[in-house]
Amino acid sequence: MGIEYKYECPLRLKGYGIVYPDFTLLSKKTFEEVYWEHEGRMDDIEYVEKAIRKIDLYTRNNIIPGQRLILTYESSSYALNTSVAERLIREHLL
Repeated sequence: MGIEYKYECPLRLKGYGIVYPDFTLLSKKTFEEVYWEHEGRMDDIEYVEKAIRKIDLYTRNNIIPGQRLILTYESSSYALNTSVAERLIREHLL
């Protein structure tokens, strides 16, 4: 869709240190950096616990899901819905 991105670019979060968002993108709408985390193992309880903590860290650093943080997810029985991903791109980035 013509969106430039950085993959796993380091991001410093106050109160934690460095995290590596899956994607860092520049919104053509707001000209702000937007981060995209894809949670790909949502049927692994340890992974889910870590994902929840990371989302909380983003929120505490004013990177709010649905604003500057895009979240997608899948599990072994639920694949990423690409039409949803495309809609998120249109909504937040174009």
